[in-house]
Amino acid sequence: MKKQGISQTIGVLVIAAAVLLFAFFRLTQSAGQRKEQPLEKTELEQLMEYDFVNEYPKTVRDVMKLYMRYLDYIYSEDVSEEQLAVLNGQMRNLYANELLNYNSEDTQLNALKEELAAYAKEKIIFVGYTMTEASQISYDTVEDKEYAKLSIVMNMKAKSSSADKEQDYVLEKNEIGQWKIYGWVLNMNNSMSGQ
Repeated sequence: MKKQGISQTIGVLVIAAAVLLFAFFRLTQSAGQRKEQPLEKTELEQLMEYDFVNEYPKTVRDVMKLYMRYLDYIYSEDVSEEQLAVLNGQMRNLYANELLNYNSEDTQLNALKEELAAYAKEKIIFVGYTMTEASQISYDTVEDKEYAKLSIVMNMKAKSSSADKEQDYVLEKNEIGQWKIYGWVLNMNNSMSGQ
């Protein structure tokens, strides 16, 4: 009888040790997995590190949504000169070659700094935007090149008034099928209105 009691006790201890070992390995594995999971990147990090080679936006609207993420961040957040230079360079990945050739990176960066300074002086802030629906984008082919045109209304606020800055964008499909911003023009029907 004593032998059977000792065997049962040893069996219980072995099972208890197995349960404890299993729990220990489960906990250490979970902790290891938590350490391996990358932290969520901030919007600034996502924009500064965006991979235009492997993740280029597929549609006209996707290109413009990404472009507006850059503008929204630049006009809504305090960015350093170094960050602004990187963000400006990243936005240029969305531009057609003609626009890049017409507008050097330094020229564009200086114009952006001037506009940001003017907005800061007037206390103008970017509060959002609306974009043409996909069904309302107009497409055309000119001399074997595909173009798309859409409108974006940027909502701005200054002190106690608001403004809708509407711009018409033209995008060109390049030789590898990517939609690139060819140019834009300010729609002159913009006005400030008191609230």
